[in-house]
Amino acid sequence: MKKHSLFTLLRTALYIGATGYGGPAIIMQMKKHMVDERACVTESEFFETLGLAQILPGSTGVSVMSGLGFRKYGLIGGLLAPLFYVLPATIAMLILSWAYFRYGHLSIVSTLFLGLGALVVALLLNATIGLGSSVFGTRWPVDWRAPLIATFAFVEVVFFDFNIIAMILVSGLLGLLLYRLPGIHRTHGKDALGEVLSAPTPTRKIGLQRYDPLIIFGIVFLFVTLLTVPAFSNIVMTFFGIGSIAFGGGFAAIPIMQHQIVGGMHWLDLPDFINGIALGQITPGPVFITTTFVGYRVAGIWGGIVATFAVFLPSIFLIMGVSNFHKQVLSSVSVRSIVSGFLSGFIGLLAAITLQFGGEMLISWKAWYIFAGSVVWIILLKKNPGWAIIGAVGLALLL
Repeated sequence: MKKHSLFTLLRTALYIGATGYGGPAIIMQMKKHMVDERACVTESEFFETLGLAQILPGSTGVSVMSGLGFRKYGLIGGLLAPLFYVLPATIAMLILSWAYFRYGHLSIVSTLFLGLGALVVALLLNATIGLGSSVFGTRWPVDWRAPLIATFAFVEVVFFDFNIIAMILVSGLLGLLLYRLPGIHRTHGKDALGEVLSAPTPTRKIGLQRYDPLIIFGIVFLFVTLLTVPAFSNIVMTFFGIGSIAFGGGFAAIPIMQHQIVGGMHWLDLPDFINGIALGQITPGPVFITTTFVGYRVAGIWGGIVATFAVFLPSIFLIMGVSNFHKQVLSSVSVRSIVSGFLSGFIGLLAAITLQFGGEMLISWKAWYIFAGSVVWIILLKKNPGWAIIGAVGLALLL
């Protein structure tokens, strides 16, 4: 593989962040541009980093970018690669947030968001199915443990109003107990997550470079300083917490975000929250970018920037912190059992949120029509969700 500069990696990250749509589909775009076309990293490096990112909380895309940058260029690469990746989506979301809160009361804007809301329900349903097929597996009969944990989470949240954060912790505990039962782990190279791990390649230990301690101190100092600013302290704590416990990628974080933002902090009502998710689908980049919308609502432009910084910080530091120990982490049965429990619980939570959002948004035959069309396009035909956005907007205006 030919030698590439840090500039090439950052330029590629910026391009993917500006053009990548579709949540999990972005990962395949990362592989296409970083491995197949520009050969910034090897295929084994990419899949090892992806495997590690999948068992860590936070945005999978941001974790992969940070992990690859760290492996190739140390701390500076691990920080700059995800920054360039999220920059286009952050700028776009700040502009859209300003437009929404300034002109959202107009009837034509409300009409657009009725169509986009129906699309969000279809995207959540697709995320539930996608995460379910990954965790449950495609073989029949499926492993009973993951569906059991998912059903338990769904029933507890929908029928008994169980605290979502507590439900996530219970799911992890159930995963540890059930997946650690003797003699029932999957074989033939597959683990509890249903992923096939490639054979690890030798990776050099990345130590601290000359200026790395100063950079780490600067980030920690900025984080602590933001906690002391009354306008930002709640934003930092809320979104740092969300980024620290949201396993399974952006869509899986939506139940936690709703619990904290709508139910806990009361920063948004449910329709505005759904519209924020819809705006997150209009922008490229990670699904987590909806946090920028919420931060803008609370404290303007700087609030949006601070929220984005806080929610992605755990992803970046966790992937860099464990990169030198990826073999031990990926091979730990206990770690993967707990994460399997987390992901199984998130399937149940996603199903519950999809049901709730459907009840909120699918209130007319027009919304059902757009929802049905989105399901056919995204789930059945497996087409690019970017075109579904255009279709949802067009149908909303037409109908």
